[in-house]
Amino acid sequence: ETNIGVNKVGGLVSREVKHRVEIGNGQVTHTRTTTIENKAETSAWPLGSYRLYLKWYLPTEAELNSLSIAGARVVESSIDRELAHGYQSLAVLLEVPIQSSREISLVYRQPQTTTLPHTYMFFDQKQAGVTFKRRQLVVSRLDRGTPTRVAPAPRSSQNTQGELIFDQEKTAHSVTVIEYR
Repeated sequence: ETNIGVNKVGGLVSREVKHRVEIGNGQVTHTRTTTIENKAETSAWPLGSYRLYLKWYLPTEAELNSLSIAGARVVESSIDRELAHGYQSLAVLLEVPIQSSREISLVYRQPQTTTLPHTYMFFDQKQAGVTFKRRQLVVSRLDRGTPTRVAPAPRSSQNTQGELIFDQEKTAHSVTVIEYR
């Protein structure tokens, strides 16, 4: 995330991330929803709209399903794509006006062997200098495999939908590992 607005509104911007992972049918589907709120009360410099360039780094084998901003699908020609450092990156330009928020939803899938027993690991690399109000990871298996080892401990045990819910560290990278049987 890069502020390209030539202003100093960054201190009045808050972020929440919810990352949902569904494991099954030979693939892992990710839905990463980021809500960015601009709490600035004036358009006068040095505040104003938060204009940013938002970039995600995904494994090279990941396939983009959709990218939407405020519920509107982003057209492919508006997505900057690049291969670098063993990852593919996807990036878009975005503006969050004063006293408003934008929800950005990225959906992608990765082919992966999911037959039981199966171990799944998720690494969420936090960008330096960016703070979060909340970071949450929700993991579910479509075949209802039973988690036998989980690290770190989830906020709640499996709910009725078979989901494990993790409140992630807000200021550091996080690693989650789940072994299913």
